[in-house]
Amino acid sequence: MDEDAPASPTDVLVLGAGFSRANSDRAPLTDELGNLVIDRLKRLDLPTPAGGFSNGYFEAWLSRLAEDQPDLSESDNLQNRYWFSRVTEAMYSVLTDRENQILTGNPPAWLFKLLSVPHARRLSIITFNYDTLIEQAVRVHRLYDWSSRRSVNDGDIVNDLPPPPRRGTFGRGEPAASFLLLKLHGSTNTWWVHDDVSGATVNRWGPFGAWGKPVEVDEARRRRELPGRSPFIVPPAASKSAYYRNPITREFWQSAAKSLSTASRVAILGFSLPATDLVASGMFGNHLTSHPVEISIADVDPDPD
Repeated sequence: MDEDAPASPTDVLVLGAGFSRANSDRAPLTDELGNLVIDRLKRLDLPTPAGGFSNGYFEAWLSRLAEDQPDLSESDNLQNRYWFSRVTEAMYSVLTDRENQILTGNPPAWLFKLLSVPHARRLSIITFNYDTLIEQAVRVHRLYDWSSRRSVNDGDIVNDLPPPPRRGTFGRGEPAASFLLLKLHGSTNTWWVHDDVSGATVNRWGPFGAWGKPVEVDEARRRRELPGRSPFIVPPAASKSAYYRNPITREFWQSAAKSLSTASRVAILGFSLPATDLVASGMFGNHLTSHPVEISIADVDPDPD
């Protein structure tokens, strides 16, 4: 097969925070997450970072904290980096707490039906969510790949990227065939050494447990296996940062771009493209305007008017 030949047209799913919210009202939307983060910082007796956010701009505010700004002094930028680290740690805590609350119940029936379609058709799912609800659903859904004669697991759907810690160069063989989950903004089960542009320290750890059987993170074990790591949560507007220069993130984004460039249909579920997310808007603009494509938008909470 010619690797340079154009791929066959297919469908792509794009998921945002509204998709997770449709699974459970415990899944926070963007600004709700921001407010929960601020509350978490206050409970730790930490002051609120200067500026704050409002009206859907939590992610833009997060990006400003992550990147050195030309209008700020060196000391102010250093302070922003400190706050970014604190905010992402609080985001991780809030999201993992909420995720465990969600996992105490059962997944909605529609989620299994939805995932069966991209599994059968080997589609790409582009997500901007940090949670691992899809991975958790795969762990209990028992999707099966007849070609490899084994069940699909959560590592298969991300093509085993980022790799787990302590993985040798030989890996565990080819992943079972299923849909490809592309997590463009990082994940609560991904860790790294901050500013590592090599990608060598970006590792996937978990998820553990499953729907109906949530498991608290063993932080002591995590620190043994991934010492000195921080949650890998990608600020959406920081296009020149180490988050986007490392090869793991670039592989996900380039795979997403390839899927969009050959898509005949794109279904958007619970995702509103923020005007400040220039990286995502640039990708969609570049790869969805060069060919005819049908775009469907599913509103999980439509306005009755």
